[in-house]
Amino acid sequence: MSLTSSAVRRPVTTVAAVLALVLVGAVSLSRLPVALLPDVVLPVLTIRTDYPGAAATEVSRFVAEPIEEALAATPGLVDLRSISRNERVTMLARFAWGTDMAATVLNVRERLDNVRSLLPERATRPTLLTSDPGERPIAVLGLTGPGSLRSIARLAEEIHARRLEQLDGVASVAVVGAPLDEIRVDVDPNRMRALGLSPADVAAAIRSANATAQGGTIRRGQFRYSVRSLTELRTVDEIAETPVGPTGSRTLLRDIATVRLASADPETVTRLDGAPAVGLVVYKDAGANTVAVTRDIYGTIESLADEFPDVRMSVVAAQAEFVTDALANLAREIFVGGALALLVIMLFLGDLRSSLAIGLIVPLSVLIALVLLQALDVTINILSLGGLALGVGLLVDNAIVVTEASGRYRAAGFGAADATRSATEEVSGPLIAGTLTTMLVFGPIVFVRGLAAALFRDLSLSVVISLGASLVLALTLLPVVLAGRRRGGTAGQRGSAAGELDRLTADPPDRLTPRTALQIFGRRFGDWYEHGMTWSLQHPATVFAGGLGALILFTIVAIGLPREILPQVDEGMVVAQLTLPEGTTIEETTRQTQRLERLARDLGSAGVYSRVGEATDEELLGGAEPGGANTAQIIAPVPAGMAAALFAERLRLGVPDLAQGALALDLAGQSEFGS
Repeated sequence: MSLTSSAVRRPVTTVAAVLALVLVGAVSLSRLPVALLPDVVLPVLTIRTDYPGAAATEVSRFVAEPIEEALAATPGLVDLRSISRNERVTMLARFAWGTDMAATVLNVRERLDNVRSLLPERATRPTLLTSDPGERPIAVLGLTGPGSLRSIARLAEEIHARRLEQLDGVASVAVVGAPLDEIRVDVDPNRMRALGLSPADVAAAIRSANATAQGGTIRRGQFRYSVRSLTELRTVDEIAETPVGPTGSRTLLRDIATVRLASADPETVTRLDGAPAVGLVVYKDAGANTVAVTRDIYGTIESLADEFPDVRMSVVAAQAEFVTDALANLAREIFVGGALALLVIMLFLGDLRSSLAIGLIVPLSVLIALVLLQALDVTINILSLGGLALGVGLLVDNAIVVTEASGRYRAAGFGAADATRSATEEVSGPLIAGTLTTMLVFGPIVFVRGLAAALFRDLSLSVVISLGASLVLALTLLPVVLAGRRRGGTAGQRGSAAGELDRLTADPPDRLTPRTALQIFGRRFGDWYEHGMTWSLQHPATVFAGGLGALILFTIVAIGLPREILPQVDEGMVVAQLTLPEGTTIEETTRQTQRLERLARDLGSAGVYSRVGEATDEELLGGAEPGGANTAQIIAPVPAGMAAALFAERLRLGVPDLAQGALALDLAGQSEFGS
């Protein structure tokens, strides 16, 4: 017994099974993670090593080169790039697609341990930064307030960042621009000279006073106690009381120097609307719902604003708004496409009931496809929805063939159930072959390696699964629906109805019912198509020449089209990357950044956020460039009523000296806040 026969013999079971799948699909729709793009696993590792007090050339020679030689033979390594700056080197190791990154991390760590003995003594242990590539920045926040930047930073690190990290779906929160504290000792050279001391003597005295060592253990009865010597300096006053010079000289550090708590030279400067600020970059977990996480972030912001009214917490950029708009637009296009497909079917078939039965296949196929997409860990993103939109026009093909074949059998005098069953079994072979042919076009993308395959895996899965669902529904549910319709009369009655339609088409009355008008339009459209086909068969040379000319023309146009992985879109945000010559101080980079900030505000932008200097570890793991004192990143919201491209062009024109090569502007369509 065929699948169709079983479905027609048990209509209640068939409908119940489909409704159960639809219910599960509706639940899957509410639980599927929502994101802009699929989670792409990038085979990249970051290694960071510090060499205090060394120039960039020394860092490159004594630190970067030994590590590069140690990692050069790592299996699967495609590219190894190092960026050496004063006191620090950052290395990016890119591996081939498909590399087992878990085993690669262990291999790289072993090689870094082996090369440690070849590095300078003052160089720190190489740090291997690894993270889930699905962790992406979804929001950038800025904190400002009336207090000092140090107090705001402490509040951000201890309260705000921790509260945000407690939210479900938040992987980490990077605190950017927090000033670092240091103990600054300003010595008096005249007093040092009078006492015969040197800066090395002062450094040695502080180092020896701040030493710590094991104190051993003490046994008392059946207990053993560990002894720890509390000799580390903990306050500024303790440092100032440190003895300096020969034993017995009774010279203290406060006698020859001023000891105070100060802010270290900044490595990163964060600004919001032209004023110093502390930034919070929120990263989501892989597979987390971007929209839901962002909604929770806004709720936490409101709660923190009530608890700390003096601290102003501004949302500089949030990806959820663009994601919601993009997916809503795509869902609307799917609905419009399905409605247009249904309208065309009605025009050709001229039967409202059959058209609705065919149109029912589209939403049911989509809902059933969502069940399997959730099982395959596919998120709702622009590519998976794009695959469903692409498949909407294909989902009705099988149903149309089944409906038309069933109509022919019923016109020949068969009963509703027999006509539907016989027609479906007759066309099932070609339908399966045709559907498999279409599915095989998209199927191989799943097995291809590379970034494009990783991105378009969701699209191909959406098309393949939805087409498979439509085929099964066309062979099971649709025959049940068609067989359940009322018998449409005898063959003679249908023949007289066809003759009446011919008479109405030749001489239409003044007033027509919608059904009659639809049938007349379908008949005329069919006649036009038949005349066109007849002409084409009578002039094969002309048709072949026209098709060949169109192919050549379209090929020429396709060759000239621009190529990119994803199109640039207007997210209402422009990300500017400023890169000044190597060696530029952070103060000069900040001054040039202020020029861009003022220009953006003069053009009407509000909430301009900038980060000058080095990126944090979390930003590096999110894909950001390491940065340095000579680099800056500016996030400028596009003014209301202005296109992002126009805003970016005016920024370029406003700073012509920087636009020659130091300034790069991104419309944030692919950058996710420049990361």
